[in-house]
Amino acid sequence: MTITTNEAPAAPARPAFFAGLRQAFADRRAYASAYRKTHGELSALSDRDLADIGISRVQIGDIATEHAMHLTGRL
Repeated sequence: MTITTNEAPAAPARPAFFAGLRQAFADRRAYASAYRKTHGELSALSDRDLADIGISRVQIGDIATEHAMHLTGRL
């Protein structure tokens, strides 16, 4: 009695998968960098300066998120 199995060899790594993964990491890095820069610059302003441009400290995170999304094309 002979038993045979039809096991397919492991699929080779797909370059497109890794290229997409690298691009996703690069996009995330660009987003995080834009967020940190915007948040840092707005946080460095005094309360009076923020009031002059119509922003409260509570809005800084939302503004930084929106700006980073706009810069990285997520909006």
